[in-house]
Amino acid sequence: MPHDRVAEHPLPVRAATLVGAPAVGSARYLWALFRHLTRTLATFGRPEGRAVVRRVTYQQVLFTGAEAVPVVVAVASMLGAAITLQTLSYLSGAEAQSVLGPVMQLVVFRELGPLMTILVIIGRSGGAITVELGNMRVAGEIELLEGLGIDVARYVVLPRVVGVVLSAMTLAVVFDVASATSGFLAAWALISTPPSVFLEFASRHTAFTDLVVTMLKTVSCSLIVATISTYEGLSASSVTEVPQATRRGMVNGLVACISTSLVISFLFYAHGLG
Repeated sequence: MPHDRVAEHPLPVRAATLVGAPAVGSARYLWALFRHLTRTLATFGRPEGRAVVRRVTYQQVLFTGAEAVPVVVAVASMLGAAITLQTLSYLSGAEAQSVLGPVMQLVVFRELGPLMTILVIIGRSGGAITVELGNMRVAGEIELLEGLGIDVARYVVLPRVVGVVLSAMTLAVVFDVASATSGFLAAWALISTPPSVFLEFASRHTAFTDLVVTMLKTVSCSLIVATISTYEGLSASSVTEVPQATRRGMVNGLVACISTSLVISFLFYAHGLG
């Protein structure tokens, strides 16, 4: 009888199976990430091993932040110049000068700045963290630390999470400054835009809300990337799973960051649509 009922409605049952299983899996994955993050953040204020945590955090900031500055500046400069070129191709003269500032504000500061910064971090550091922790898990180093009574969440995960977040905040500022500077340098070279236009843009079109949104997106997305990268790395159980965990970490981090950025933009700017 149960087989007969299933046969009577094969498509609904099949659709429920196809939709329900991924939904349950996604919910379990999100819950595991949440527990991983809360367990890590719970160790933040502990005094033990502060010097070790500070040293590892500094190394992570050096790799994720300082060494990524040339890449971020190059990407931001090309993006700012490209946006200026596209804007000037449709407008000219005083009209272009008056529109350039708002375009940079809407396109770069609100959206592309945080996302491109996080994209650089995912490409340079997210995958590297997953590979590093995955290899530590496969080699037995994580089990050895746990056997010695060392809190892996505090000494291994926390410094990487804090280092990625601090680096992302700094790189987001570098990205905005570099993109704005290159954009107005391109405008100066193409239509002789005076420096006063740049100063006017900095004073009139840099709203406090935009700064809050940029930092909120950057902190949220970098926290997501660090959480997923460390979780996937510690979840690897064999050498063949490390590349798969790295792929999952990068893809899931990118999708989660785009979704988070969209939600934040909706919350802050949707009221102006009416």
